[in-house]
Amino acid sequence: MTLPPGWNVRSLLDNGPRLAELCLLLGGELGQDSPLTGRMGMTIGVLAAISAGIAVAAGAFGAHGAAGPQEAEWLRTGGIYQLVHAVAALAIMRFARGPAIMLLAGAAIFAFTLYLMALGGPRWLGAVTPIGGSLLIVGWFWAAWVYRRG
Repeated sequence: MTLPPGWNVRSLLDNGPRLAELCLLLGGELGQDSPLTGRMGMTIGVLAAISAGIAVAAGAFGAHGAAGPQEAEWLRTGGIYQLVHAVAALAIMRFARGPAIMLLAGAAIFAFTLYLMALGGPRWLGAVTPIGGSLLIVGWFWAAWVYRRG
């Protein structure tokens, strides 16, 4: 599958409405016979959509209300990772549900530790952040294995 002309990460982040279009392109529409309509598919879809919404809110707060530049950077970084992996989970949930869940869990741990530090939480949370990153890496390798297996 190829993306339409003009698609890139920057245009996706700058133009939020295209995110829904991309999700439909990658994941297909939810039809009555779709593998996405089962309970697990619905749960992954709901969690991914909520995750994306939180990511946008965190990014907006980082851009307009963060206490300082370090806090803004944590919110921005967490927001980008969380948004990208929410979209990735939506894109792969049709064929790789386990990896999709792993991506959502990893993104949540990664992003929320950064969000909490940005909101004044203890700095030791920075030691937990790599656990989320490790789950993201495992999720991507797991997805590769699932797709390779067919």
